[in-house]
Amino acid sequence: MKEYGTTVHEDLAKLADCAGVTVPGDTDKVKAEKFIDSILDMNNDLGISDHIPNIKESDIDEMAGYAFDEANPNYPVPVIFSKEMFKEMYMKVKTGDI
Repeated sequence: MKEYGTTVHEDLAKLADCAGVTVPGDTDKVKAEKFIDSILDMNNDLGISDHIPNIKESDIDEMAGYAFDEANPNYPVPVIFSKEMFKEMYMKVKTGDI
């Protein structure tokens, strides 16, 4: 969700309000960040790792290629990722830099 950037702030802000993780006066950006943080906290509470260290850097180019090939511009996503964006995302997932 962080990778989509500002394009999802409004939608995530609505979800954050529904989830009860906001306070009056929060901007959409702050609400979106709080919503993402609440998901990361929930994952942590459930023992779900925030990264996958076993991803081999040598496989990232191939993984990005597969993900890019599956990307469908007719599917309603906020941002269509390039291969380079997929590669950056996989590195963040590998290292936990999310």
